[in-house]
Amino acid sequence: MGEMNNRNKWNHWSLKVIVFYVFISLLAPVISNDLPLLRIYQGEWSFPFLNQEQEYNFSEKTIDGGFEIHAPFGYSSGKSDPLNMSFRGPFDHQLAQNKKGELVEIPLMKRHWLGTNLLGSDLLADILYGTRVSLFISVIATLLASVLALFLGFLAGWFGPTSLKISAVKMLLIFLLFIFWVHLLLNVESSAEGWLGWGVSLFVFIFMMKILAKRKMDVIANVKIFIPIDAIFLRISELFSAIPRVILVLAFIQLLSASLLSIILLLALSAWVDLARIVRAELQSIKSMTYVDAAVMSGIHGARLLLIQILPNIWPTVLVFMLYTFAGNIAIEAGLSFLGFGVPATVKTLGGLISEGKNNFEAWWMIVFPGLWLSVLIYSMFCLSDRLRKTEN
Repeated sequence: MGEMNNRNKWNHWSLKVIVFYVFISLLAPVISNDLPLLRIYQGEWSFPFLNQEQEYNFSEKTIDGGFEIHAPFGYSSGKSDPLNMSFRGPFDHQLAQNKKGELVEIPLMKRHWLGTNLLGSDLLADILYGTRVSLFISVIATLLASVLALFLGFLAGWFGPTSLKISAVKMLLIFLLFIFWVHLLLNVESSAEGWLGWGVSLFVFIFMMKILAKRKMDVIANVKIFIPIDAIFLRISELFSAIPRVILVLAFIQLLSASLLSIILLLALSAWVDLARIVRAELQSIKSMTYVDAAVMSGIHGARLLLIQILPNIWPTVLVFMLYTFAGNIAIEAGLSFLGFGVPATVKTLGGLISEGKNNFEAWWMIVFPGLWLSVLIYSMFCLSDRLRKTEN
């Protein structure tokens, strides 16, 4: 009976829709591309679609002496169709150029099924590629927020009213790491440079912590600082809860450069509160149980205790809140892009596509199709989250 309930819990239309969105976003270059997927010419195999920067020259020699496989929809995101610029709708007259150089009605298989934007970019291709970017931003932000929430919730729930004792040297290292990360967030424009800086600084921080942990360094780190973790956690969480996420992100986005890194970090830093409170409450109720005491007595501490003994028992609740956070991140990212505070305009996202059509109401397809696509995704996420929550209760 339990296996049947668990099977029915995941057998829901919303999960199938989400899997479909993920599948579509991952295969976007294969589904919609103006470059051949596979080209065989004179015994040589090549995959032109893997290099989106190249320009494909359609030649008679390739047709006569080779073989090509093309995507079902022959357009890439962001590439202009000069003959169908200035907002061509899905039912409008669309043009193509035949072999004689004459303008004719576009063939059925080459038609822009959802229309084009001002520059002639195919809207269907933009939606497919934009979904991939929106999902990437939301997934990474959700994972970062979950890690932060689990860490802070574990500290607050485990120590409770007691204080955490830490050496002054380690506290100084943590403070310097925080200052360096804030500096990166405010000044680095390239996402690649930002991620590299964060990774290197974290590696150096862990390395220094390992050195301080050795007994030979105890003399240097003998000054201790007592930190009331739970009290600080409650005050910070109350502060974050008092400010709506959208307002908080909009306030800080003014200080940052528009990039994938800054959007992901702001979404993550604004989404950890609810999950961290849940982890704290759950931990306070189970930390006195027998199996937790046995794990501590056997020498399991820190991250191992959280991952091996505690997280498996609160995982259903964590998963539900991760899904809620994921849906919220998609909605907020779309809202930021719609308002012009999101990722750069050259990066296609669902919110950015809707923003392109907001000043051109005659191009109704620029708002309707991306809006419906985005609404179905967010609604499916909330439906799945709600179903899992009711099942666990």
